[in-house]
Amino acid sequence: GINAEYGKQWYQRRVRGYYLFVMEVVKLEPFLPGAGPTFADYSEQLEFYFESVDLDVGSVFSSDPDYAAKVERLKSKRRAVLLSNCGPKCFEVLKSLAAPTSVKELSLEELIELGVAHFDGAGNPVEGRYKFCCRKRGENERFAWFHAELKELAKQCNFGRTLEERLRDQIVCGVEDEEVVARLLANKSLSYEEAVEMCSGVGSEFVGTLNLQNREMTVIPEDVYKLNDPELLKRVVGESGDLKWWETEPIAKLYLCSNKISTITVAIAGLSSLTLLDLRDNSIESLPDEMCKLEVLLRLELSHNKLKTLPGVMPPALQHLSLNNN
Repeated sequence: GINAEYGKQWYQRRVRGYYLFVMEVVKLEPFLPGAGPTFADYSEQLEFYFESVDLDVGSVFSSDPDYAAKVERLKSKRRAVLLSNCGPKCFEVLKSLAAPTSVKELSLEELIELGVAHFDGAGNPVEGRYKFCCRKRGENERFAWFHAELKELAKQCNFGRTLEERLRDQIVCGVEDEEVVARLLANKSLSYEEAVEMCSGVGSEFVGTLNLQNREMTVIPEDVYKLNDPELLKRVVGESGDLKWWETEPIAKLYLCSNKISTITVAIAGLSSLTLLDLRDNSIESLPDEMCKLEVLLRLELSHNKLKTLPGVMPPALQHLSLNNN
């Protein structure tokens, strides 16, 4: 009897110590109204916290003879975790919202419902849409940040089933690079996912750009035609080149001006993602018919060469062609 009682007390102390240790390591931050995540997001984070400290109701087996009692104890602890960690301001608000009922008499789910209704609220969808539509991508702002904030602003807009369509439209409107905009608009059935994919690589001056101008080159290295392969690009540019090779995917702008290039091979078709190709001030006499396979090429600079003819079919999206001094 004495040994059994001692063992039980020792076990309880060990369990209590374990919970104190876990709760110290896996700390739950207080909820800050208006200065952080929504209360709905906070309550979602709370569920992960419960799982980390073994307060998940699902951990109790329904076959346990004390199932009902254990579930009630767990629910009581879960409510206590929210009320003891949400912070003084949030706690006072929840007490006021629950009055005249004590917060002890409400379930965790009821407290969360009160918190979401008060702190998140429906808001003004007109104001929300105004802020959403005014949000443009800043200069040199990474697309991931712009995209994340758009999705956050959209929460107050009540877009419903048109959410992805609205996000797609605002992504297109938020892009300031005219060449990227042209590529987006060239797709008449552009989806939200496609818009995100096309813009994800656009975030700095050098992304998708290779500058090989004024290098005294007489031919274009074969590896340049395979620029979408990072390992090959590394060998072309090198560690000390003008370009961080790992940022060029996909290649969109290629500058080869002021060299001594005389031939463009059929391998140019491999650069199907090009939007700008600058070949000014070379010795090019002809272009291959495969130029028509550069389906998103918008700008082609060919001034100051030795061209006599052009391919019968030019790139379909071409908007600017410079042929001065040929």
